[in-house]
Amino acid sequence: MLFNGEKIMKIRNTHIILIIVYLSFVALGIPEGAFGVAWPEIRGEMGLSLEWAGLMIMLGSAFYVTISSQMGRLARRVKLWHLSLTGLILMIVGYTIIALSPNFIILVSTFALTGTGMAMLDSSSSSYMAKAFTAREMNWLHCFWGLGAALSPILMTRMILSFNWRWGYISIVAIQGVIAILLLFGLFKGVWKKEERRLSRAEITAQDLNITQNFLTKPWHKFMPILIFFLYGGAEFSTGFWISSLLIDGRQMYVGVAGMFPAVYFGFIMVGRMVFGIWANKYSDATLIRVGFVIAFVGLAILMFSGVNVPLGLSAMAIIGFGFAPFFPCMMHDNSNRFAPDSITKMVGYEMAAFGAGTSILTSLVIGQFMARVHIETLIPIVAIFALSAFLLNETLEKIIKKNM
Repeated sequence: MLFNGEKIMKIRNTHIILIIVYLSFVALGIPEGAFGVAWPEIRGEMGLSLEWAGLMIMLGSAFYVTISSQMGRLARRVKLWHLSLTGLILMIVGYTIIALSPNFIILVSTFALTGTGMAMLDSSSSSYMAKAFTAREMNWLHCFWGLGAALSPILMTRMILSFNWRWGYISIVAIQGVIAILLLFGLFKGVWKKEERRLSRAEITAQDLNITQNFLTKPWHKFMPILIFFLYGGAEFSTGFWISSLLIDGRQMYVGVAGMFPAVYFGFIMVGRMVFGIWANKYSDATLIRVGFVIAFVGLAILMFSGVNVPLGLSAMAIIGFGFAPFFPCMMHDNSNRFAPDSITKMVGYEMAAFGAGTSILTSLVIGQFMARVHIETLIPIVAIFALSAFLLNETLEKIIKKNM
């Protein structure tokens, strides 16, 4: 009976941890879709040109990349739970300043703070899930990021139509504040300490199970997933960020309608990760990525020719989001199959840094410049090129792994 009671307590503690970590990813995702919707209003109020958004993205991403690349070192000195909570607090402070910023200088400088917070929360939670849970939980973790990212364009659109973009960010801060209280609750109740012991046991078990496995060790093997995340980061983020500008500035669509497009996109990333999470323990990560990319390319083709047809365009965004859904969590979880257990946290940090660099460099310096200087419709074909390149590199890496088995 005592054994059963201890087992029930462990299961309940694990469920509490999962709920808290999932909610933290809602807080991480909820600003993602908001900025793209708010940007036409922000630049109109402050008299800025379209490509100035790139500077803000690059600054936030520079700090995101720097912190993510150091996660291996930080995790040896600071507990993952403390990194998650600190990251969320930094995000709350940053978005509060954004909501109150009187000019562009203060607005852009605050992205350094939010980029740092996002890196700490994202990398620590993803590293923890890659070590302690299966591909199913990893997909569902990023499903909750999709939930937050899907809610934010809707929330921001409603606030713009009713008040202004500043109230949109105030609403985001309020939601993040509630989730931060839950993280503190878990810290004070000691559930993190219990989970820390479980995580240690999981790492030891992983080392025992994989002691005879041939892991990838060559530097260029480790560089390939980093390059994949760089390319995919540009494809995923650019689609959600620039779609509002494409529709409002390029296709002359009403802001209330255009705001639905990123919401549908991020919403179906969420739905896709929930669905692919159900299949994740039955099929390999590589198989799910293949299926997803075929679906995404179909959606990109439809979006390219949808014009101002709103139902067709929304359907295309849904298909793209569903197709992109498994890539990030499956690639992240595949670290446990490709690299030794003691290298996972470091690899996750590098991959998150590469993803952040992709969202910055490819979104602003490549796609943003092409849209501003060549044609705003170049968004879709360039996203397709980045996504295809990431997919082909992952297929190459998969062949290398099979040869090493």
